[in-house]
Amino acid sequence: MPRLPRIAAATIALAAVPIGAWRVVRLVDELEPTTARAGFYEDLGDLVARAGGPARLRACGTPYASSAQAPAVAWRLRVHIPLVRTRPRPPGVVFRVAPRERAGIESDVLPVQKVSVRSRRFGRSARAGPWEALAACGATSRS
Repeated sequence: MPRLPRIAAATIALAAVPIGAWRVVRLVDELEPTTARAGFYEDLGDLVARAGGPARLRACGTPYASSAQAPAVAWRLRVHIPLVRTRPRPPGVVFRVAPRERAGIESDVLPVQKVSVRSRRFGRSARAGPWEALAACGATSRS
């Protein structure tokens, strides 16, 4: 009789292996978008550093980004989210995913919205990963 409980335990353990493997695969699939987001926003941190740091960028003028990226930009610049605007006008800094990079980022994983820059005063000041910063620092002349 002592063999019967051991056989039952071994049978249950063998039956659980495929179920456990399936759960591990699902876990990896669920973590993939999180990992993609982490790398994406880590690149934003690198962009801020390459462009001179939060204080220098705040001194340039109003920060601009898409509404989807505004919270991350605000966090990196250490400003409140409502201070990050969506319609760029000099003076300021535009934080956006470079137009050529946008197509390669999956929208269901990362919301990437277009940020249009109409003023020719904005010029690229830094790039990191898919991100670019376009700056037009200083006062503007008003007519």
